Amino acid sequence: MPYLYSYPTTTLLVDDNENFLSTIMTSLSDKHSCVIESHPIKALEIIKKNQIEHNVHFNNQNKHEPDDILAENNQISQIIQTEEFITLSKSPNRHQEITTIILDHDMPGMDGFSFAYSLDKKDISIIMLTGVASHELAVEAFNRGIIDKFLLKDSPNLKLILSQHIEDAKHNFFYNQTRKLACNTPLYNILFSAEFSELFSKIIMDYKIIEYYLLNSNGSYLLITEQNEPLVFSFMPELELNYYRDVVEGNHSEKILIDKLNTGYIPCFYNNEINLPISGWSDYLHLADKLKINNAQYYYAIRKLDT
Repeated sequence: MPYLYSYPTTTLLVDDNENFLSTIMTSLSDKHSCVIESHPIKALEIIKKNQIEHNVHFNNQNKHEPDDILAENNQISQIIQTEEFITLSKSPNRHQEITTIILDHDMPGMDGFSFAYSLDKKDISIIMLTGVASHELAVEAFNRGIIDKFLLKDSPNLKLILSQHIEDAKHNFFYNQTRKLACNTPLYNILFSAEFSELFSKIIMDYKIIEYYLLNSNGSYLLITEQNEPLVFSFMPELELNYYRDVVEGNHSEKILIDKLNTGYIPCFYNNEINLPISGWSDYLHLADKLKINNAQYYYAIRKLDT
């Protein structure tokens, strides 16, 4: 399923053996962004700072203020704030979000288990690298939920296993964020529908999307390609399209606007563009495709944003 937002994240490697750190970082850097730290205390400081920066973007999500035009008419009962997602999409530090920690056990000053016990890891996944002597301790830490995986440092295919776990941890991170923020909203049922998930996955592949951010409570998104090209994926129910038709017709707008909205076009607004004079909406109307979810009709279109 799509998440409310997703972007490339960072893996933190913690080991007092700097040569091993460099080797692991080199082996993973072709697919993953990594930072290394040989001092456990400094690593804990990095994680704490990272969590504070991330939480700033979502400290207002429980206020449930209206975020789109339909909310003003009480046609959506529960609304997800989306201003934070737009702000996050503009943050230069967003890709520094740590979602995985690869941690050595045998370190001076603080061993890996003490590090893991002291960490408020929340949705961060911890992989412990151990030697044979510390294997039983790793099993105990795993069973207690302190770490998420443990591997011997000399495990065959270590790079492949670590790479897959990093990718899984990233998906789990954004999945958990989505459940926390959207589980009691109408949007959640749309995101979990097979029809929307299949459509969104196809768009991600066709347009080579590497990050995306929810724009409104209907399921519209800001998409960013691997070439850093921003796109708007506009998605709306027939109810909202009818609302736009009523607004345009009620304002005695130009016939071209009315004709477009009645012949398969939908608005593809980004951020505050909806507040533009209705007479200027024509440039934001794009020919839409249709999608049915649980017998309800939805419309979608993609627009390239000017940069």
